[in-house]
Amino acid sequence: MHTANRGFLPEEDAPWIDEQRRELEEIQLLSLESAAQVGLGLAGPELAATVRSGRRLIELAPYRVSLATAC
Repeated sequence: MHTANRGFLPEEDAPWIDEQRRELEEIQLLSLESAAQVGLGLAGPELAATVRSGRRLIELAPYRVSLATAC
């Protein structure tokens, strides 16, 4: 999650760079979903991190529907 959050060659522009950025964005979203799901499962002291992950996910992709919530 932290690696994907750093961005990829921010000063550069090329089609292959755009593809890598899209892949990193997807990895970031998947990692946020995973962190939120794990935090819910652990509960207790992990709930604050779960809320942060969920809020960041909503901020980045407000209309995204994860498989977990779709089932």
